Amino acid sequence: MRGLVVALTALLAGQPAFKSGVDVVRIPVTVMRGGEPAVEGLTAADFSVTEDGVTQSIAVFERDSMPLSLCIALDVSGSMSESASLAIKAIRNVTAELRSSDEIALMAFADGSHVLIPWSAPQAATQLAIAAEMGGSTSLHDATRAALDLLDSARNPRPVVLLITDGFDNSSRTRLTDIVKSRRQSEALVYAFAVVPDRAATRVERAGIDEPPSYPGGAPFIPLRGSPEISSVTVLVGDSGGTTYTMANTGDPARFARRFIDELRNQYTIGYTPAKPFDGKYRRVKVELKKRGYQIRHRGGYLALPSADRQ
Repeated sequence: MRGLVVALTALLAGQPAFKSGVDVVRIPVTVMRGGEPAVEGLTAADFSVTEDGVTQSIAVFERDSMPLSLCIALDVSGSMSESASLAIKAIRNVTAELRSSDEIALMAFADGSHVLIPWSAPQAATQLAIAAEMGGSTSLHDATRAALDLLDSARNPRPVVLLITDGFDNSSRTRLTDIVKSRRQSEALVYAFAVVPDRAATRVERAGIDEPPSYPGGAPFIPLRGSPEISSVTVLVGDSGGTTYTMANTGDPARFARRFIDELRNQYTIGYTPAKPFDGKYRRVKVELKKRGYQIRHRGGYLALPSADRQ
């Protein structure tokens, strides 16, 4: 596959997987106020949770900064050729924000995908010498499936996928609807650094915002080269609880890396034991904040598997 040429100067061994067997549904919740994480002054009494429309009793309310398992999927297809330096800078800035308790995996994709770094300490990525040769088509849907699969072997309690791409898929064998199903069955938060063309970026800058307008479910609209099509990123991020940052100039990678990691470090975790026994079906979850002036984001549901089936 044409793609990323990587010189590995150091690589640490992967880590074993661990999953909890406790039948408590835990929902990471991002609360923003004035564009910044709001992590002070809120209690469990300020939130309400419903599952399939039925009110649940909050049993867990935490604000601890959990160690991250971050899988970065880097688009190295031909359409990203003008954005190679921006994409690599984004990886370096994100990696620099990680802690020793976190772990990272890095994969590249174009026509196909392959893992450049298996689960390792963040130092493994900071010691990479990366040179990018972009080429080939874009199998974004396949790569997202591969990233979600890779999280099955992660060890930390906060699994995250970060897609760095222009968002346009043209060669995947996996249907977008199947990826959405896989993503909804996962506990992973999906984020994206979406590279947009100059014309689209200018429109966003004139609006005075960092991300494009959102559609229902919190997924932003990413215009593609002036076409009326909607980027696959919109659907891939969807209601996972993540969001999309529009990356258009050299200052964006560092700024968005800080915001991205800062958000993950400052999330609430709300947990409850479902009133209805687990039955293997997908259940929709809605968390609401009773106070005004806040913006809230969380994953839209979970697959109700008994703990024995989730281990």
